[in-house]
Amino acid sequence: MPTYLPPRLGISQSEALAEASAFATAAQPALMTLAFYHPAIVDAETGEQVVVYTVNDNQDLRATLEADAPLQGGEQVLFRAVPMEITLPTEADGAPGEVSITISNVARLLMGHLEAVTRSQEPVVMIVRTYLPGDTSAPHETPPLRVTLRSASATVASVTARAGYGDTTNRRFPPDEYNQQDFLGLAAS
Repeated sequence: MPTYLPPRLGISQSEALAEASAFATAAQPALMTLAFYHPAIVDAETGEQVVVYTVNDNQDLRATLEADAPLQGGEQVLFRAVPMEITLPTEADGAPGEVSITISNVARLLMGHLEAVTRSQEPVVMIVRTYLPGDTSAPHETPPLRVTLRSASATVASVTARAGYGDTTNRRFPPDEYNQQDFLGLAAS
């Protein structure tokens, strides 16, 4: 299990990932993984919900998920190797906070699921996890980046998707509804 540094901006990195980022050796690259969660992504034989796991590498990766993952929490899973380009959100003020992903040669992995997902109103949740080849016992950033797919387009060669944190503009403020049943001080004397 990785040893984590104190959280910075709400995210805690493992000591090994911080070292790999600082020294950037070819022997210990940071491996970005994606997991796509949606009720319409199901196993063709059993009909049970499954997750599409991918890793930005040239070989498959077996790694253990965090305990509170939406499915298969704490279990070791297989991330399929696919070439992809991931652009993480910037931390600048006023930035849209979007992740941009282009996945190449993904027809065998995603195309069948994409058709089922487009017929649903339920959003696709995508989780970005970082692993190191030398320690796959847990993600090396906690909590993993969890975003909702906003748009996707597919061609024969690739899938391009944009994901973000959801609609923060149209949320109620304050989120609580003050009523007499829950807040007795509002009752008239």
